[in-house]
Amino acid sequence: MQVYLYDAFSDRAFGGNVAGVVTDAAGLTSEEMQQVAAELGAPTTGFVVGFERGTPPIFEVRYFTPRRPINLCGHATVAVFTALADEDRCPARPGGASLRLRCASGIVLPIVVESCVDGGVVVEMGQRAPTFEMPVIDADAVRRVLGDVPLHRTLPLEVASTGLRHLVVPFATAADLARLEPDFGALAGLARRLEVDTIAAVAPPSRRGGAIRVRDFCSAIGANEEAASGTTAGAVASWLARHGGLSFERDDVVYVTIEQGIEMGRPSRIDVRLGTIGGEVCHVSVRGRAACALRGELAVA
Repeated sequence: MQVYLYDAFSDRAFGGNVAGVVTDAAGLTSEEMQQVAAELGAPTTGFVVGFERGTPPIFEVRYFTPRRPINLCGHATVAVFTALADEDRCPARPGGASLRLRCASGIVLPIVVESCVDGGVVVEMGQRAPTFEMPVIDADAVRRVLGDVPLHRTLPLEVASTGLRHLVVPFATAADLARLEPDFGALAGLARRLEVDTIAAVAPPSRRGGAIRVRDFCSAIGANEEAASGTTAGAVASWLARHGGLSFERDDVVYVTIEQGIEMGRPSRIDVRLGTIGGEVCHVSVRGRAACALRGELAVA
């Protein structure tokens, strides 16, 4: 089968987060997809298992880490639809072509694929409206497993979700994030106890209009740390808006940039759009590019 590795949320290879892509996986079983994901070794691999013609057309995608299936993955979604556009299997227009993504859970999300003047594409992925949950947790214990760096004094630890579940752990500055030395085994156990997919260490913007800095630890589901995470970006931006870290009017559209992967030497940029009504976030989407780093054939018996 034809397989790809894309570097998502980056416009060049060796940046962003690696995603495996199989654009023709309709004949594969779940067990075979899991084996392929483990063989490729990317943090997540997206498999296109179905297509429905219509207005808009619907692509059905399954996501697997090297260890297990997951319901959704933002960076792999950007990679999948970039690969489909590169194969001329989905439209891409200067103003954006509207598509749909159906996940394993049955949720259907809006996708927009926009062509760029340089021949590439930008993929925008809609997400569910955010939900929040205050976890029963010892903040000092979280601080210790992340490397004993002081937490932000006022922003709370909270579980945020726009698709997957993320424990958001706030710090004061990007320099604090760089000092973290996580105990990944302890983090995986913490994530399982809280039933979250990732633990996101976050530093709010240092100035008005600046970027949010993120490190996302995913040892419970796959890689210890990922260089770009689309579902995490949507959840983190929504969380910061909820707690007054972003400036906007009651009924407004807010644009914010997430920087991630800096500490890994794989810088990524994730652009987030939040729609608000009455001061509450009601719409979330993330957008970014992906660069193809490898094309090849995988022999499957």
